[in-house]
Amino acid sequence: MAIQLTSPDGFGLLEITKVQHEGEFTLVNMQGIVERYGFVKLTHEYEHVSEEMHGGTISGIGEAVLDHGDVVSSPLMGTFSRKGSKMKGFYTDFVTYGDMKFVTTEVDLITKKAELSFWSLQ
Repeated sequence: MAIQLTSPDGFGLLEITKVQHEGEFTLVNMQGIVERYGFVKLTHEYEHVSEEMHGGTISGIGEAVLDHGDVVSSPLMGTFSRKGSKMKGFYTDFVTYGDMKFVTTEVDLITKKAELSFWSLQ
């Protein structure tokens, strides 16, 4: 399967609602509207793998209230890189009704904004 990363299947703009630092971990909560999903809330836990804090792993959960009112959720896991206040994440998710996606996020901790793009894997 080839994924054309220049043409995502969906896009979203999210607002960061909480940032919490605990040692090697950074917890980020964000929410906003995502195409094909409606209102989405994400919780990302970033674990830095080096003292320089240039990157590491992401784990978390996403929840969505779909446009027609149903609620779905998904665990997520992947990796991220960090440069200054900006973090780029790359992960997969598996939505409770069987949808599977490759997702990228660009998080800016200063502006408290995030962009999300996704590609269907099925």
